[in-house]
Amino acid sequence: MSNDLQITIFKVLGFIAQAIGFLSIGLLALSVWSAFNSVRKARPLFISRLVKSILLSAASLGVFIYFSGIHPETKQWAIWGGIGLAIGLYWASTVRVFKKEDTVYSKNSFLYLAVWSGTLVASQFFATLRSEYANASLIAAIFSSGIVLGMNGFLIKQYVGVKGTKQE
Repeated sequence: MSNDLQITIFKVLGFIAQAIGFLSIGLLALSVWSAFNSVRKARPLFISRLVKSILLSAASLGVFIYFSGIHPETKQWAIWGGIGLAIGLYWASTVRVFKKEDTVYSKNSFLYLAVWSGTLVASQFFATLRSEYANASLIAAIFSSGIVLGMNGFLIKQYVGVKGTKQE
């Protein structure tokens, strides 16, 4: 392959990486807008979506571990999974779950938004370490999976408890 062709390929790849970066910034802005917009609004809660989210998170972590070739130590699972689980449990405790007209709803609070912001900052912190530490991406994946398990597991527990109660 000629040197000019290699330079052209690198320039194209650099442009694609920049485009993806700008798209990511747009998606981040959309996420922030959506989070601010959804605070204090009741939304139907579906147990199937909570379970699917847990399964998708576990599958993503499994695929990451398989293809990266990085195998976490028990200590990494315990520390980062435990921290994520604790944050997820706390995060879910800030969500009000109630039943109205035979439908279970959830309503996020401003504390929910604060925890969401904190986890966003933490995940971005892990992303910046990715280039310096090979395990940083793995830590982020374990941490994120712990959050998903803690939050959605707690919301499933609340859903089951509220489903059998009288309506508000």
